[in-house]
Amino acid sequence: MVTAPRQPGRNQPGAESRDGFELACGGISCKDVSRIRHLAHNFLARLDVPSSLREDALLVISELVTNAATHALPPTALRIRCTPCTLLRIEVTDGGPQFHQPPRTDPMEEHGRGMYIVAALASRHGTATHENGATRWAELAPGARHIPE
Repeated sequence: MVTAPRQPGRNQPGAESRDGFELACGGISCKDVSRIRHLAHNFLARLDVPSSLREDALLVISELVTNAATHALPPTALRIRCTPCTLLRIEVTDGGPQFHQPPRTDPMEEHGRGMYIVAALASRHGTATHENGATRWAELAPGARHIPE
């Protein structure tokens, strides 16, 4: 279930501040990605994030949230932070991996390219595992795309 962020506040799930946004969700599905992307777009637009950086950020958010919805257990949380130099840090935390699913073997498959997209758009990205799951993160800065060979 996805709900709109609450009014600015300190350390509240679903809170938005001048330079940060957090949206905590219980279980999410791929159907929720559009709503999450819309909420993130509104937040980034209010910060006057340049349109090219905003579009890259929305694609990264879509990929990371879809990854969590497809491969991980709830709960899921999205965090976006903007530093003074318009560096955006996007984090999606989930409850850890679902039971192993057999890998897809068809090279023409549409799925399975999300982390390559994140790597191409982010100046830095990674995964931090913790006791209750994992956080996949990406940092974006204007003009910092890395296109893998």
